[in-house]
Amino acid sequence: MEKPRITLRQAQGDTERSRSITKEMPIREIIEKYPKTIPVFNDYDLHCAGCPMAQEETLEEAVQLHQIDLKKLLEDLNKAANEK
Repeated sequence: MEKPRITLRQAQGDTERSRSITKEMPIREIIEKYPKTIPVFNDYDLHCAGCPMAQEETLEEAVQLHQIDLKKLLEDLNKAANEK
């Protein structure tokens, strides 16, 4: 029996999904997995890299507390995470 073939497009899609930041993710996890996102957090005046609250606080909790546009922040974070 032949193994199913995976196209380049499918493989790239898997990579993109693995680099998808969601609102449910703890900020600590985002920063550890995607260090390129630290400047984005700083641009939004979220100095999460040094904040003890970031250990367990989710992105959604942080934007609610700081009254930040979640959709725009997610867009910017994912853009930074996917930079080569």
